[in-house]
Amino acid sequence: VWSLDGQEVARSERWQFRAPATAGSHQVRVEIQDRKGIKKQQIWQVLVKAVAPPPEPPVWSMVEPRTETLTVQAGEVLTLTATAELARQELARQEPAAKSAIRYVWTLNNEPAQASQPERFRFSESTPNTYHVAVVAIAPTSLTSSAPRWTISVRPRDIVVPAPTVSG
Repeated sequence: VWSLDGQEVARSERWQFRAPATAGSHQVRVEIQDRKGIKKQQIWQVLVKAVAPPPEPPVWSMVEPRTETLTVQAGEVLTLTATAELARQELARQEPAAKSAIRYVWTLNNEPAQASQPERFRFSESTPNTYHVAVVAIAPTSLTSSAPRWTISVRPRDIVVPAPTVSG
């Protein structure tokens, strides 16, 4: 007779131990009896440890603007914002500094771009063209998020023609 923590689990020559969902010490006991009625028992103390789930990359909690294709005039300033959090909220609660430990890497046309504020990128180009901006969030575990991307078309500045004046 096999028992786990005092509860009978099998009546056979063999039994396979499957770790219970709860971590901690568990007792496995087997009792055997021969044809003469002589009983023997063996008891094992089994320690089940909780295993931390595998780390996950950060997830985006806010990305602005939400539109992925934008058009601005040459020289116009556009601010892009992205905020990420650790994937597991329970981990974030255990480590209050975890959110501040997330690093942001912004790229402009696949080249690293400097940002004075990690969660914001100030885009301003004077040359009409199409530009590609992306950002990734990097967790303290070095896992990287997916990258929000923007395609920004910079068009020439509007030319303001003064209204004709009539002199008389």
